[in-house]
Amino acid sequence: MDHEEWFGELEGTLEQFFGKPDNAFVRLDNVVWLEGRDEFEEPRIVRNTDSELPFEHYIYVRKSDIMIVRPLRYAINPPDVVD
Repeated sequence: MDHEEWFGELEGTLEQFFGKPDNAFVRLDNVVWLEGRDEFEEPRIVRNTDSELPFEHYIYVRKSDIMIVRPLRYAINPPDVVD
């Protein structure tokens, strides 16, 4: 089974996030993900290309699918994003 790793910024506060039931959908803003052609290729950060502004998009995921919530040292906006 394929596994994807998505990274984004939570919409709202941590209190709002933890107050939602596990089956609720949570919005992640400024989403990027890791992608590789096969298991031997080094993964690279990829962004959505649907928008002219690459980091102004979002996805919804179930709260139960979120594995880690941690503070960001820097905003998600990597300079070397691959199209």
